Order: sequence, then structure tokens, then C-alpha cells
Amino acid sequence: MNVLPINGRVAIVDDVLEQAQPLMQELSKRQIPFVYYDGEPENFSEKEDRYNDIRILFLDLNLMGNAEYPTKQLYSAIYATMDRIISENNFPYILICWTRTNEQYEEIIGKIKEDFQDRTPIDIVSLPKAEYFGLDGSKTERYEEKMKVLFEKIEEIIEKHAAFKNLISWENHIHNATNSSLTESLSVIKEDWDNSANWIFTKWAKAFSGCNFDDYNNSERLKSAYHTLNHFLLEKIEEEIENNVAAGAEFIEENNEENKISMSKFNEKLLFSFVNTKPKEPGRIIHIESGNCFSEILSFAIKNNAAVITQIEQKKQFFKLVVNPLCDFAQNKVKRNRIIPGVFIEKKYRQKISNNSDALYISPPFFYNEKKTDYFFILDFRFFTSEENYEKNDEDHPVKLKQQVLSEILSKLSRHINRQGILSIDE
Repeated sequence: MNVLPINGRVAIVDDVLEQAQPLMQELSKRQIPFVYYDGEPENFSEKEDRYNDIRILFLDLNLMGNAEYPTKQLYSAIYATMDRIISENNFPYILICWTRTNEQYEEIIGKIKEDFQDRTPIDIVSLPKAEYFGLDGSKTERYEEKMKVLFEKIEEIIEKHAAFKNLISWENHIHNATNSSLTESLSVIKEDWDNSANWIFTKWAKAFSGCNFDDYNNSERLKSAYHTLNHFLLEKIEEEIENNVAAGAEFIEENNEENKISMSKFNEKLLFSFVNTKPKEPGRIIHIESGNCFSEILSFAIKNNAAVITQIEQKKQFFKLVVNPLCDFAQNKVKRNRIIPGVFIEKKYRQKISNNSDALYISPPFFYNEKKTDYFFILDFRFFTSEENYEKNDEDHPVKLKQQVLSEILSKLSRHINRQGILSIDE
């Protein structure tokens, strides 16, 4: 598996094209896509259009020609360039100073670390280009051997950071799985490519949207086709990971309990999908401000603590979870919404939940972005019910539970409904 990114996440910045070409040629030989910038402001994308996808940045420290300049002038061009290329969300990445001289290296690197604290590279190294070719791009003696050593050095830099290397490897696996999915899905086309591909896309869209297809606009139909394609991709990703992660892959176990990184933000991404949902859609979360059952739900979950119950009720974080069968939703056969009521509760109250009944589902803690703090939620299966669908398509409910989470909840709901109990006769 290639250690370098194979999905275009390499950037080269050099104001002299002839001095960048040898590196570009070597990357091309290794089938490593890249982007090239000459350092001119008019050739950068707009800040708001930047992609946050650079993993390796080759940066010439002199973007002002071949003459020598004071560090202040050199750094002014470097700062403007990095600020346009590396956004605040571009992390992690490695900075390789692809330069002709190391005379001002330390001072410039110090300024980069100071000014880019919100996007500091995880490693910064210097690789002097003069070792590999002249200022006009001409090859030096033993060029091929030196270029081989150069890429070995780059791989060594990446290898030093096991988690970074594994992230690049994972991104490469996704790239390969995507290519495999498309190849297998569209390789059946032998002629009339456009019409045949459009026919396949139509079948994909109908497979996901079902009877709703005729009522969908083109955007909704395309989303449906993509969702079907996502199912193929997920399977291919699993195959790619299982078959191509090396047996001797490096994994560094870290159990430092003093680490201050909160897992709640990860849980937010594992629990919820932040997309616009439709009425009757499984996993849809409908926020409401009141309801007859919520006081009873809280009293059932929190025993003998009226003050805490009142505090939670006052925040009015009540909701209904839609749990209609996916096939009924796709075929537009839902007559009444199947609902489980629930409550979002601040994490600080988690220890107050004193009931371990299988009638309750208690989620892991997650970061509630709207409230800027950690929450969890509870569902009460005792109030599982059906109701008329009163929602309209234009109502805004831009969040739903992930399918795997919803499946786990329905599994527990099923166990709650089907629990047998034990038949016994007392003496």
C-alpha cells in the first residue's frame, strides 16, 4: 500500500516552474496526484473555496525569484501563500521545505509555528532541492538514485507519525474502494455509454426511493441514486480494509487517561446524521415543547428527585423519534407514524438516572452543538405508539439518527415487547 496520498492531497509551491518540474515528474511516475501553485495571488482559489485536503505541502521558502532577500520579505510571501492554501480546518499535514538554502530556515519556521498555531503542521522538515537538480531543473549526477533516496526520506517522515500514516492509508483505501465500486457497477456497459449509464442511475434511484420516485425532483432522485451507490461503496470499503491492511501494520496503543480530548464530539457523529429529513422518514427527530407523557418518562427514569425532574422539564428538550419501517417509507405505505418519545438531557444529570429498566434506552454522551455542551438522550419504550402524520414537507427537521443506531434501538424495543418473563409457582 502506498504511504503517500493517492487522492490528490499533495501540494507543491514553487515560483520557478523549472525547479518544481523534477518533483512533479517523480510524483507522476509514482501515480501520486498533486496540485501546483506558483505563489502568485491571482492563481490561488478564493479563501471560501479552499478544500481542506492537503496532507503533504512542498514549499519553496523563496517565492521571489533566485535573488537573496531579507527574511522579512521572504516570509511575507510565504505567509500570504500558506494562508491561502491551508485553511483553519486543514489538519493534519506535513510541511516539507523544498528550498535551495537553509540559511534562513530556522527563523522562517519559527514564524510559521507562531503565526499558524491554529493549523500548525505535525512535522516540518527541510529537503534542499540543490542536491537533486540545478536551478534550471537540470539533473545532477546520480539523479535517479538521489530521487529514490528523496522519496525514501519522505516515507520515513510519514512513518514517524503512526496515526498520520494510518489516516493516509485509510484515505487511500477509501479511494481504492470507490474506484472498485464504480468499476464493478458500470463495467456492464459495453456500448451507448450515456444512455446505459442513465438507465442504471434511474434503477439506482428507484431502488432507494421506491414509490416516491415519481414525486421527487431531479435533486431528490440523484440523492436516491447516490444512496444506493453508498450501499455498494460500504461493502467495498469493508472488503478493501479486510483484504489489504497489512498483517504487520503499525498501531500504537495509547491509554493515557489524563488526555483531555472529549469523546462526546465523536459520539455526535456516530449517533446523528445532520441532513434534511422528510415526514415519515425512519430516524427523523421531531422536536416538541410539551406532551402528556414526558413528566411520567422522567419520573420513571429518575426516582425520588422532583427538583432534578423539574430542572430538566424546564429546558423543554422533548422529541419524538420516528421508527417507521424503511421499506414502508420507500414504498409510501406509512399510514400512521410509529413513534417513540424521548428527552434530551444534559450530561451532568446522567448519574441521576436510577432506573435500569429495559423499557429505557439511554444513549452515550454526545456534544450537542446547538447548546455547546454535552448531552445524552433517553427513550421510553412504554410509550411506543402510532399517530397520524401531521407534518408537512417544508417543516425543518435537519437531523436524524444513524441507521445503525436506529437498528440498535429497534432491537432493544423488540426485546422489550417480546420479553417472556418466567412462569413459576410460589410454595
